[in-house]
Amino acid sequence: FNPEHSLIFYETRGEPLPFPCRSVLGSSLPEAVLRNLLLNELELLRLHQKRFQLEDELITAEIVIQGLQTIASALTNEKNLENLQKIIIRTCTQITHSDAGAVYLVQANPRVPGEKQLCFMLNQNYSLEIDSVPFTMPLDKKSIAGYVALTKEILNIPDSYQLDPQAEYGHNKQFDQMYRYFTRSILTIPMLDYNRNVIGVIQLVNKKPRYDILLREKEDFDSLVMPFSAWDEKFAFALASQAAIAIENAILYENIRDKARLEQEMEIAEDIQTSLLPEITENQHYEMAAYMRTANEVGGDYYDFQMSSLPYFGVFGDVSGHGLKSGLVMLMAEVAFTMLMQEPGSKTAPLDELYQKINATLYQNIQERLSQKSRLGAGYSHLYMTFRLFRFDGAGRFEMFGNDHAEPFICRAASGLIEVLPSTGFLLGIVDEAAMGASALQFTLEKDDLLILYSDGISEAKKESREEGAKDGRGERTEYGEARLQELVSQNRHLPVEELAKLIIDTVSGFMAEQEDDITLAILRKR
Repeated sequence: FNPEHSLIFYETRGEPLPFPCRSVLGSSLPEAVLRNLLLNELELLRLHQKRFQLEDELITAEIVIQGLQTIASALTNEKNLENLQKIIIRTCTQITHSDAGAVYLVQANPRVPGEKQLCFMLNQNYSLEIDSVPFTMPLDKKSIAGYVALTKEILNIPDSYQLDPQAEYGHNKQFDQMYRYFTRSILTIPMLDYNRNVIGVIQLVNKKPRYDILLREKEDFDSLVMPFSAWDEKFAFALASQAAIAIENAILYENIRDKARLEQEMEIAEDIQTSLLPEITENQHYEMAAYMRTANEVGGDYYDFQMSSLPYFGVFGDVSGHGLKSGLVMLMAEVAFTMLMQEPGSKTAPLDELYQKINATLYQNIQERLSQKSRLGAGYSHLYMTFRLFRFDGAGRFEMFGNDHAEPFICRAASGLIEVLPSTGFLLGIVDEAAMGASALQFTLEKDDLLILYSDGISEAKKESREEGAKDGRGERTEYGEARLQELVSQNRHLPVEELAKLIIDTVSGFMAEQEDDITLAILRKR
């Protein structure tokens, strides 16, 4: 040991040296004393270094706790999914000193039932000012994010430009080429819920010595970007676990909010639709009753009566299917009929001409507009409407034109005899010429005779549920049918029309296992 040839270097972080080193070097003290003195000072130096290390760890722990607290706060307070994802990425990138970060969520593929896809939601980049544009990609192992989502494993890549060619995954350099960016180190972490189901992944890019460093030139990426550490992995995984819960809650909240808004909108639509139905009032020539119960909030059945002056008019229709789309077509028919009744000369025009005018409106809207321009496209092209248009006077003389599945019928008061009124023309909205050169039916109601108009939601009401029908090897289910309805009307033809309508609805409701279609009924009795 020769102190004259010994040098000690250490970092003091601006603090004074713990001892006057120069006075020790070259000292005339005995070697043993000098040795002990230097060993003591070296131990003091080690303790100082340990203190600095513990201070760094304490600062890091405080940052981690602050980051987790930020996510925990967002978990309970932030309900907006986009804002929540921004908080997650900002916290991750700042604490790990990442230049960029992104969130991918696993979602159902709307085009392929049962299949999932990966949706890029947003990214943040400290060195680039770019807008996030969400996009979807296949959920497979070809992409780094897809690989992590499927394997549920952390993937820490020191340099994406040095990937093993035999790796299952690869880095798409399209972004780098577009923005002259260099994606070097990548840390991708799965977001797992309580049941270890993958909600999505967090991807961090280009770890830097400090978060506030800008990466501009290639030299910056080469000299400043470093691999992510094991500590980065642990922190990011802990934060991703919290993030998964927060995102799952935010998605649930948005679904509940959207459902509530949709229910409110459907209630408004239902209110509008039912408000458009006519008030059934007493008439010196006819006793009348009508009833409608939709399968959903909005239905596709429709009836209307124009009885303010002679000749009287009535319509009864049923749009294929049920729900909002059917309700939309029903409103088109209602507007077309109402406008037609206001045209000069329309009340005396041949019924086939009036029928064709209504068809022209529906055909144009369904086949030439909705089917061609809407996002659903072909989802509208199959829609059509059964429709009966009839004109009558106070003496019981009727003209009727139209086509439907559930054909209306007359019940003669004297005998109970049923007379079915066959269809004329074609369904509305399918072809541009629906009258097809047919003529209107003509018939007369005598005193107390009944005219019954009903939708196929009555005749096709099923006794067995869908599940029960599926258990049947033939897959058949018993329908209420026209015959039961006609017999019920015939046997109870002397009841007041309100009571008869209630009897029919109650009987059908008691027969069917569940309502699968809109149910509509209109009854006219000649006084």
